[in-house]
Amino acid sequence: MALVRLRHILAVDDEATRIAATALTAHAAASTEGFQRIVETVETWFEKYQTHLAGPRAFSALTDPTYGVLDTLVSAAQAAPAVRDFLINGWMQTLRQPDVRDDAHQVLLGWARAAHEGRLDRTATFGILTDVRNAHTPLDAMSRFLYGSPDQDDHALIEARLALADLRACSHTQCSEPHCPLKETAGSLPDTSAVGGTGESRS
Repeated sequence: MALVRLRHILAVDDEATRIAATALTAHAAASTEGFQRIVETVETWFEKYQTHLAGPRAFSALTDPTYGVLDTLVSAAQAAPAVRDFLINGWMQTLRQPDVRDDAHQVLLGWARAAHEGRLDRTATFGILTDVRNAHTPLDAMSRFLYGSPDQDDHALIEARLALADLRACSHTQCSEPHCPLKETAGSLPDTSAVGGTGESRS
């Protein structure tokens, strides 16, 4: 899979970007090895290309409930602190990019609706979003999600706001991400398969 080419395609918002996002999520959903490889690749994009839109767009696709990878991410985050840190850091990086503001807000709404409908574990989902809220100065998509707008007042969103208001800040003592926004510790993404791949492939 040519992840380098996908990174370049994801820099521009067009039909090719949506095709690339679908390919990325399909690879992540295909196997444990593919899931780990895509998570590690997107982490690398965030670290090496901090102003590039490929990381935020890839993250938005991976965490969009309509692509079918989010439930795997949320489940893995409950057992692996590094995956949870990937979600928290990924949200922080994505929320900083005004060019993906609307997409980020739609994904946040998707999380709220999936939790409301029982498609995602409610405690785990809102726990992750609470960590994002605690680590992020509320701006743009997160601010709109937390505090509302006249056209977004459905029951799932109201439930999400109430849940985030009730949950206390997480101490995040188990964080293993070396650049974790909440705690600086050493660590890496745990191996979730017998055979793993890391980084981008140029083939």
